[in-house]
Amino acid sequence: MDGKLIKENLNQIKTKIDSCLHMKNCPSDSLKIIAVTKKQNIDRIKECIDNELFDIGENYLQEALEKQNLIKNSAIRWHFIGAVQSKKVKNMLGKFYLWHAVDHLSVLKEIEKRNSGAPQPILIQVNIAEEQTKSGVMPDELSDFMLKAIELKGFSIWGLMTMPPLFESEQVSRKYFAKMRELLEKQKKLVDTREHPMNELSMGTSQDYNLAILEGSTMIRLGEVLVGPRES
Repeated sequence: MDGKLIKENLNQIKTKIDSCLHMKNCPSDSLKIIAVTKKQNIDRIKECIDNELFDIGENYLQEALEKQNLIKNSAIRWHFIGAVQSKKVKNMLGKFYLWHAVDHLSVLKEIEKRNSGAPQPILIQVNIAEEQTKSGVMPDELSDFMLKAIELKGFSIWGLMTMPPLFESEQVSRKYFAKMRELLEKQKKLVDTREHPMNELSMGTSQDYNLAILEGSTMIRLGEVLVGPRES
């Protein structure tokens, strides 16, 4: 394995990111790069750490927990970016810095039931393009969802997350990302920001992260473009 793979990829990505942030007049620390390491081996995660990439995203709970047991590093911020199901909640609590894809009130009720510790930071997943094949709260149902969510305890809503359609035109992709920013600002007015800060937008992946940054993303989720091909 080429030990310089992530370093070289990261240099190219940062050049692109810096250009986007400069266009928006935003500081470089206004964006988190999440290295998506599903189906990647431990050496790739260690290489991320060597390159000061401490935000690590995993999609599958069992795989994530196994990797956490193998890599004991308090600097890592483990992100769970896969679908969150009620039955997974008890095994996830206390294990992740941020859950990115909460979209069912049943999950929030399970957190309230089981979490006796500090509030679990979460993001609400929005199905911004209203695709039948994707999860997420529909945009026109988000306000109702939020009002019900904030009646519950045990978690802190940090913001929103989305996965818009791939291979859309640049104009269409930016439209979806811009709509997410508008939704975030609207929902922020509904909550007590001391409990639910609503400052984060997790949007943008390997194919479209530059467009997401231009429309206000605060977290981009980068897989193979950053950490290389997955193991078969």
